[in-house]
Amino acid sequence: MKNIRILAASLVLLLAVIGYAYANTLDLDNLFPDTQGQRGLQALRFNYDALKYYLLDDLGSYAFGRLDETDYNIPFVKLVPNPAGGYMPGIYMHPAVPQSTGKGSGVDPSIENVVFRYLIPADGYYNVTGSFTGADTGAKAVYVKLDAITAFSTPLVGTTQESFSLLNSFMLKGQHIYFGVGPGLAGEDFKDTTILNAVISTVPEPISAALFLLGGGAVIFGKIKRKIKDSRRG
Repeated sequence: MKNIRILAASLVLLLAVIGYAYANTLDLDNLFPDTQGQRGLQALRFNYDALKYYLLDDLGSYAFGRLDETDYNIPFVKLVPNPAGGYMPGIYMHPAVPQSTGKGSGVDPSIENVVFRYLIPADGYYNVTGSFTGADTGAKAVYVKLDAITAFSTPLVGTTQESFSLLNSFMLKGQHIYFGVGPGLAGEDFKDTTILNAVISTVPEPISAALFLLGGGAVIFGKIKRKIKDSRRG
């Protein structure tokens, strides 16, 4: 019976090890880059007139924005220092609307969404989960894209929270996941700061993982069954 218990415990350990090996979890908050491109992460602004993405300037201290916009450095993507030490949870993001419209503080003549982008490192299945939470009372629009395909999009009003969950999505090496924040229906960038919390985890291909689990389980259960028979014979 002692050997049977050992074999059963081995099965549990095998399943735990397999689960760990197949689930590589990335918390973007904890992985926030020191420089653009570090760990596959970039902070960008999307210019509506040019329909192009541009890298934000490195402001230092885990912050990216526009150096030529001296009041608020918007649009920005950054971590916010915690008075008690370290940084506040989440990634703080803020879009920009041109000053010329009277509805914003941006120096560019175009509306600029702010984007945090992750580079997919390898082909495979991924889970992308998290939320956008309003840090200010203004209206904003938030979204998640896989390259040009919008997987999640919703208005965000005030300090409410909207969650997203993209499960078992197959992605190719070199593709990007975009987490974006833009101005809301009022077309203003006032009080539009938004907090992003996002976790990206790799998952096994469903068929190969199932076969692997079943194969490993069959071997161990076969051994357990033989041990039971041997113990009865003895």
